[in-house]
Amino acid sequence: YTYPDGFAKAVEEAGNRMIMGADIEEVDLNRLKEGVYEYLPEKGEAAYKRAVDLHRNWHGKGLITTIMAPKAADLAVPETYLRCKEYAEEHDLNVTTHLSQSWREIQQVERLYGKTPPQHLHDLGILNEKLTGAHCTYATEKDTQMITESGMGILHCRSVRNPLMRWMDLGIPVGLGTDDYFHDMLQLLRENVTGQAARARAVGGSPGMLAGNRLTRRPSFYELLELATRRGAEVLGIDDKVGSLEEGKRADLIMVKGEFRP
Repeated sequence: YTYPDGFAKAVEEAGNRMIMGADIEEVDLNRLKEGVYEYLPEKGEAAYKRAVDLHRNWHGKGLITTIMAPKAADLAVPETYLRCKEYAEEHDLNVTTHLSQSWREIQQVERLYGKTPPQHLHDLGILNEKLTGAHCTYATEKDTQMITESGMGILHCRSVRNPLMRWMDLGIPVGLGTDDYFHDMLQLLRENVTGQAARARAVGGSPGMLAGNRLTRRPSFYELLELATRRGAEVLGIDDKVGSLEEGKRADLIMVKGEFRP
């Protein structure tokens, strides 16, 4: 978020639990619309300072936890990733980034470093159990193996291209990501139902198929609910506190009045 302090204040006033990170990217977005990557060190420095200020001002305040969030391997330079890694280790924070989300990212990282985004971050020492990668849509088979071995988690952002069930079968920690401004988990669940059905049909599955082969298989409704709750908490490393209703965990509940009014 460009204005994380205002967002954090709203979250605190609402009494919500939130893991927040201030986006750190350092390219001229207007030039990027033209297909040109122009890196602006001063923009990256200002974004990094916002992220540090967010941690100092809001971490542990109410139900807010902060996280370091370098935007993506094509939008943040290696030095920025390493600074985020160092700060996160110093303060025991997680790191999140967009990873293998677009062909533009893939091509720019290949052009700059001669690697795929996961390979690039692996060589920087970023790929580990403290990292969550959003998307991972265009991860190669080699990338997927590297992700599996690293212990990092994936935030699945409702793409019909994502091999969601393969990730789960490999034991990769996976949760549902929003990647939008609405953060409506119920709508996200609905969209994942239709999205995964579309993926299954695209590779030869029938509309009602839940099992089938490894290509057409898609998650059951209960598995999607788990991805939104327990598995999501596992990805973020907070499943000892939240994610399921059981003794010893925090009761993150809302009260709904079940009275019907036309």
